[in-house]
Amino acid sequence: VTNVLLPQMVKKTDKKKLYWLGSFFSILPLAVLFVKPVLPASGILVLIAIYGLISAIPSALAWVMLTDCTNYSEYITGVEGSGVISSTFMFINKVFGALGSSLTSYLLAMAGFVANQGQSKTVLAMIVFLRFGTPILGYIASVISMCFYDLTEDKVSEVRTALAQRKGNA
Repeated sequence: VTNVLLPQMVKKTDKKKLYWLGSFFSILPLAVLFVKPVLPASGILVLIAIYGLISAIPSALAWVMLTDCTNYSEYITGVEGSGVISSTFMFINKVFGALGSSLTSYLLAMAGFVANQGQSKTVLAMIVFLRFGTPILGYIASVISMCFYDLTEDKVSEVRTALAQRKGNA
């Protein structure tokens, strides 16, 4: 649903602001579940659904903004490297996905997790932190990183126009 509405949202506000809003509002349902992980099933389902709808905004925008970055890179360097940049982005996602899974297993083992048994309070706290706290930290880091993203809509438009002119003159 969010991906269908995303183009309309981007038209109403710039991508950076929308990314910030999507990241910030993604934190809210996670924070509720972090503070109060034991809720009625309907409450958990509603919060997870809200999170799913909102978190799709920065997730999808990352790919859109990557295109802007590759265009800017070409504008500055004169080298078209979108394939290398997007494949590097995908590779990094895969590597950190694997590292995240490994680290999760390691941390659960350190907390004393034993499969198919009741878990201690330490293990349950670790599970809650890994499921809700870690993504909150990731969104906070993401919001901070966007402070350094300087490609405004005007700049992106200027870059696209310049690239189109270069390709038309080549």
